[in-house]
Amino acid sequence: MSTPDVLIQVTDRRLTWPDGQMFNDYTNKVTIFNGRMAVSYAGLSKVLGQKTDEWLVRILANPTIRSLADAVYTIQDRATAVFRGWARMPKEKARHHLMFGGIAWTRQPGRESLQVLICFVSNCHDEHGALQAEARDDFRVHGRILEPGEPHGFFTIGAALSTEERQRLKERTRTATTLDDLTAGLVQAVREVAARDGTVSKNVLAVTIPRAVVERAGRDVMLLAGPPLTLNALGSVYFPENRQAPIQYGPYFVYAGSGVSGFQAGPL
Repeated sequence: MSTPDVLIQVTDRRLTWPDGQMFNDYTNKVTIFNGRMAVSYAGLSKVLGQKTDEWLVRILANPTIRSLADAVYTIQDRATAVFRGWARMPKEKARHHLMFGGIAWTRQPGRESLQVLICFVSNCHDEHGALQAEARDDFRVHGRILEPGEPHGFFTIGAALSTEERQRLKERTRTATTLDDLTAGLVQAVREVAARDGTVSKNVLAVTIPRAVVERAGRDVMLLAGPPLTLNALGSVYFPENRQAPIQYGPYFVYAGSGVSGFQAGPL
């Protein structure tokens, strides 16, 4: 979700076998790049034997990356190179879907104000961004930069919301008065999908990137801790399925030139 003040990304934490049976319910699927972009993945959980999130951290740590555009197209290029060089049976190719969804604050050349970048890199969407049944060997970038005043809203990859679920999420967002309310509404939307789709977990990680943090820093932000879910600091909160209160817990952080994995902002 994007708003004029904050970007919020929520992800479930479940991995499943090809037959839909649960494999792991506590997997990290989100990475923060340069303190201004959240990137999550859906689909294949390993790339050439590496966990997908760890593979993502390694390629985004490349010191030659100079911009968000560089980062997005690095994901596209490296993923395409891997999949084209990967000897797979045709039936494997058909089910090897992989999507990376990103949301970020960006500043265009000649523009003073920050804008919102929404994008995804996928091997299973066509040129119009429609999900396809069969995965390709190549990855494509889909996205755009929102203009000031352009309506902000929801952006999804992976499991889609039904019409009713989307409408309920819109209503919760309309009545939200705090950042906690907005985040809780998104978490509830994921859990509604999980109630009908066994490939989705009710364990959810939420991250927030406030506009004020990026504007104040004036450059890439490296904040690894701070009060969660405020408009003054990068925040991350884990919502376990069977616990009333959320836990302050972080995703992976990576910066062009260095990466931090396994980061934990507070005790489990």
